[in-house]
Amino acid sequence: MKRNLVAVMIIAVMLLCLAPVSLAGDGPEVRDTDTVSDVLKRNMGKRVEIVLVSGDRLTGKIEKVTPGVVHISSLKGMDFYDAVLRVESVAAVIIRARG
Repeated sequence: MKRNLVAVMIIAVMLLCLAPVSLAGDGPEVRDTDTVSDVLKRNMGKRVEIVLVSGDRLTGKIEKVTPGVVHISSLKGMDFYDAVLRVESVAAVIIRARG
């Protein structure tokens, strides 16, 4: 009986230790009044994939966001290049949420 109680306690402690990780919600924060520009600003310094209205995709790090443009550095597959995009040309921002 005592052995079963110890086993149950160990399992309970393990589950409690894992709970903050699974409940953390690492995904993008989206508010009711957000615009694409707001999401870009909130993710400055992070590596994201941007889908343009044309359907093209760019992967890189968000360096700066202004009301009109976004500066992306460290472009995937184009190591020596950066990009400056019109904010209106951004259709989606893909953000790595887990792992």
